[in-house]
Amino acid sequence: MSSRAPKRSVPSGKQPSRLFIKLFTGCFLLLLAVAAARLFSVQIIQGKTLAQKAENQRITQITMPAHRGTIYDRQGNVLAKSVLVYDISADPTLISSKETVANRLASAFGGKAATYEALLSRTGHYCLLVKKADPDAVAAFQKSANLSSDDSAATQKLKRELQTIAFTQNYKREYPAGTVASQIVGFVNADGKGVAGLEMQYDSILSGTPGVSFSERDQAGNPIPSGIQKTIAPKSGHDIILTVDSQIAYYAQQQLDATVKAHKAATGAVVVMDPKNGEIYAACSSPTFDPNDLKNTTNAAIRNRALVDLYEPGSTFKVLTLAGALQSGTVTPNTPFPVPYSVQIGAHVVKDSEFHPAETLSVTDIIRQSSNVGATRIAEKMGLNTFYQNLENFGLAKDPGVDFPGSTKGYLAPESSW
Repeated sequence: MSSRAPKRSVPSGKQPSRLFIKLFTGCFLLLLAVAAARLFSVQIIQGKTLAQKAENQRITQITMPAHRGTIYDRQGNVLAKSVLVYDISADPTLISSKETVANRLASAFGGKAATYEALLSRTGHYCLLVKKADPDAVAAFQKSANLSSDDSAATQKLKRELQTIAFTQNYKREYPAGTVASQIVGFVNADGKGVAGLEMQYDSILSGTPGVSFSERDQAGNPIPSGIQKTIAPKSGHDIILTVDSQIAYYAQQQLDATVKAHKAATGAVVVMDPKNGEIYAACSSPTFDPNDLKNTTNAAIRNRALVDLYEPGSTFKVLTLAGALQSGTVTPNTPFPVPYSVQIGAHVVKDSEFHPAETLSVTDIIRQSSNVGATRIAEKMGLNTFYQNLENFGLAKDPGVDFPGSTKGYLAPESSW
């Protein structure tokens, strides 16, 4: 007899399928290939990019504003300056006594406690609570946060939370002279960028270079001791000195406003300058504005009409006419002219301001009496070409070279159209 045990047959339904094993193995290898490809992509192809992104998420960057340069008048009087203020911020996750802290903030810096509480209830590690707070108010707040005779756990906890509030230096622009030369000086916007007047014209000189602070922090927002901690200090802007004289500008504005009011005029403008070198001592228009109170300012008040608008010169034009006639030898101060009350020039009638019979006036008398007809006679005697050349020589059609945004050159119609 054979000692071998008889073979037991296995039902075909419970026998593993070779096809199933192959499919399972194939799927496993496919998933393994996908995982390997993904790993290769993350570590090799996107490695540097993802590493940089992770580092950026860990690094907190804070911009530190630069001190803006001061604007002086020719006498050294301050027309615009930047004063130190503070931006107040906090990490809401570090403050649990939100209502109490909000009440303290409202008491120290104004505003509603509910607004501060809403800010402190936001998600994230940063919220701006107060922008450009007064240094004295900040000092008082910090002092009150540290002064307490109560050693209870709740008081000590509140003190620690108040000490987590951050105070970052910033600057606020002030204009000590108020309305004096304000249309020349201009103003800055909420971000400290010049947007009008010389604040805008010389913004790149005045603004300086902001600084920046880099700090590598963990997920909870705490600085990593061995991480990146670097600060680049801001560079202050340059000061500028104007040719403007604030005393002359003040007097000019006072007289201009009074004259506009007396004559019920819509606007008025005045320029005071040194005719020898073109230095402007004052250039103002009415109405004007106070750059310290922009909320109550209109665009019409900001506009310096003396520097950006075009005007028909009126009777002052007679001086240019006479100068050209004397320079060209066309007349002398005693040259006589017949001067009626009015004269027809093309389609226009030129009249003197007051009626008078026809008379003979010398060049000196014509200027003395400011005769429109007499000045017209002098221009006619000069001739078109000489008269036009005279006006070009005076630079009426040239850019005046005023370093003021929006300043425009005069307009002189082409000689061919006269």
